[in-house]
Amino acid sequence: MDKAKYENAECRNIALGQAIQSFGEFLDQIQDREAVIKLIKRQLNNTRNATKKKAAEFLKKRGR
Repeated sequence: MDKAKYENAECRNIALGQAIQSFGEFLDQIQDREAVIKLIKRQLNNTRNATKKKAAEFLKKRGR
């Protein structure tokens, strides 16, 4: 996610929000969960409120 190229910053933020939702469905199948959690924690400072909220909800549900 961090290395992908997007049309603009807002597109990147939207993609990150969608990824956070997807991670919630497949976290148990991801081998490097800590890398995913670190990515999500970084989104707590995202400029897009919806993405920031998704990150906070994800972490809250998982006790992080």
